[in-house]
Amino acid sequence: MTPCPHCGEPVADDAVVCRHCGSDAETGWVDDVDYHSLELPDRDEEPRRRSLRPSGGVGTKIILLVILGGLLLAWVVPGALRTPVGKALLIAGAFLGTLFALREIRRRSEG
Repeated sequence: MTPCPHCGEPVADDAVVCRHCGSDAETGWVDDVDYHSLELPDRDEEPRRRSLRPSGGVGTKIILLVILGGLLLAWVVPGALRTPVGKALLIAGAFLGTLFALREIRRRSEG
């Protein structure tokens, strides 16, 4: 048995790693390593935090497809915009299109 070069615990001669600390003969552990000579880059800014909210999930895409399909139908079928459903789809499409455009503008200006 030989002592572990990292923790000093006895290690069997045929062992691959030390049972106590997990180091092996190839890790290169030594006691006199100068860690102060390592140069690490300075961080100029805080890391960006990711939002927990999804940015445009499947539900949003389905709603957009339904509204766009309704608007396409209203454009293709003569007189469809004269019905209450056609008017509602036109208003909802304009409103959601404006919201998504504003969100995209804000996202691009932030980063």
